[in-house]
Amino acid sequence: MEYTIVSETFMEYLSTKEFSEKVNKAISDGYVPIGGISVSTHLGALILMQAMIKKET
Repeated sequence: MEYTIVSETFMEYLSTKEFSEKVNKAISDGYVPIGGISVSTHLGALILMQAMIKKET
């Protein structure tokens, strides 16, 4: 089983398009999201993260 975290940091604007594209790409590559999205902040930036797994076939 592979484990990955997809993340995107927003500094000046809030647009989830890039984050959604990264998550959708990982899903098309065979990854499955685990739970919900984690949201954090650091020095004024918003950070979105999605944990994902890819089961061995």
